[in-house]
Amino acid sequence: MSLERRSVLIPLVSGNNGPGPVITVEAGNEAPPPHPAELDPALSNLHDYGLYKAGQTAQGSLSRLALKPSVLSLAQRLRPSVRNSFLTITNAPEVGRLEPGNSRSAELGLALALLMHAGQGPDTRVIATGCLLPETISTDGKSPDVAVGPVGGIKGKIAALMRSLETAECRPLPERIKFFLPDRTLDGGSNLSAHAKDLEDLASAYREKGFVLEVEVVKSLREAAEKLGISTLAMSPRDRFYTSVAGLLLVAFLSAGLFWYWLVRPIQLRFTTIAIADGTDVLSPVRARYDVKQAQFRLEKSCIGEQGLPVYREGDSLVFRAHAATASAIGEGLIQSHFVLVTVSEESGIKVFPPETMAGARTPTRTKKAATDRGEEFDVALPISGPKEKNKLIVIARRLQAFDPDKLRQKLDKISTGRPKNERINIVVAHLTNRYPGYLDYSFLSTTGDLPCDGQ
Repeated sequence: MSLERRSVLIPLVSGNNGPGPVITVEAGNEAPPPHPAELDPALSNLHDYGLYKAGQTAQGSLSRLALKPSVLSLAQRLRPSVRNSFLTITNAPEVGRLEPGNSRSAELGLALALLMHAGQGPDTRVIATGCLLPETISTDGKSPDVAVGPVGGIKGKIAALMRSLETAECRPLPERIKFFLPDRTLDGGSNLSAHAKDLEDLASAYREKGFVLEVEVVKSLREAAEKLGISTLAMSPRDRFYTSVAGLLLVAFLSAGLFWYWLVRPIQLRFTTIAIADGTDVLSPVRARYDVKQAQFRLEKSCIGEQGLPVYREGDSLVFRAHAATASAIGEGLIQSHFVLVTVSEESGIKVFPPETMAGARTPTRTKKAATDRGEEFDVALPISGPKEKNKLIVIARRLQAFDPDKLRQKLDKISTGRPKNERINIVVAHLTNRYPGYLDYSFLSTTGDLPCDGQ
């Protein structure tokens, strides 16, 4: 697929300034065969008609205009050479080799053919006569521009257009067609005023054939571009492909970045309160015993032992409620969080509990969820059965991938094997602390005998 072809009708005069041929110049993406003289492929088809130099002027003028690529364009911005417009005279048998004077008046038309093809504006065919001046100017004080110079033989060129309209040489024509010519005559007068009658007759002739002719006098190439509705270079199919691929890659990159952000973003874990039978809120974890007859936990008095750590007796349960905060309901709705419970003890070693433990096996008598907190809450009742030792309870959390308790325990066993028992807790804590986005721990003592606070 290529950019749509664009064409320009360029009227010429004969040797006596009478009506001459009307050249049809098309701009497209199809490159001609290599020229024996190794000419520029974009202009080589103009050589045999004496228009190669005029084509170079048109090409250079368009380059000086410095139109920017489309905002979405990618390849054009990195490699301007991805765009190629090739000029071809399509009514070649009717056109001989032009004299230099005639060829200069084709410069504006050749430039407009290149411009229309590169910009892909709404006009598919226009009429033009005029030369292009070599100096770069600026009509608005900031943008580079190229002046359109006056040419002679306007009356004969209008007559050539009239004749081609009657003979249908330049058909098909669009319903509305623009006729570009310099605003000034060779002696400095107004072309509109000097040729008002001829231009009106030409417009009438077009109306009789069912077409609307719009006469556009211009001082510069940029003004012509504005009248054609062209302000940027259109994307070529190749550029559109590269831009689409780059866009898809960008979307994939941003999606991956967003996904990674939600994956590794910290999961805020904290212990929360639980409500006991009398309605009092107590911050968990708490010591409890399960009452079989009542089928519920009975909270026991807290007991603080050595180093200010809470003490749990064999047969007790460590009951807690944990809250995993959700900063964004949208993000967390897309990516599920997974939790696992780990205990590490100086004597008993390491235990990793299955995920269903975090669903809350038996919950305290009554629970009350804070309505203002967004996130997940879960209740855990952990039976105490170990010997007298120091323990660490750890809750870890991550998104997307569920934990494999066996693999995690094997990993923790491996990093702690051969190390002193009194270092085991610190080793496991150091390993887990920064490895997962969610981490929460609780230190406590266990005992098989009496509690330090018994009898108090």
